[in-house]
Amino acid sequence: MKYVFTLHLQFNVMASDGADPEKTATTVIYIRVQRDLRAPRFESLPYARTILETLDVGASVFTFRGRDDDKLVGTYCTSIM
Repeated sequence: MKYVFTLHLQFNVMASDGADPEKTATTVIYIRVQRDLRAPRFESLPYARTILETLDVGASVFTFRGRDDDKLVGTYCTSIM
């Protein structure tokens, strides 16, 4: 598979507990994105959902599917919670 370009990203993340005295931790995140020849695409568009404010925390809101024909496994499915 031939890649068009590779993008490198690096950023720092800090988390704190909000207590008094506050405790914190930091780490560095490295991301490498290799762009390929074909763009991924969503299936069954458009997606639209009405979400009730009484929905339980952690409940699945909806599931969507996408394809990337540059990958060996072309269909991906995930849920938004």
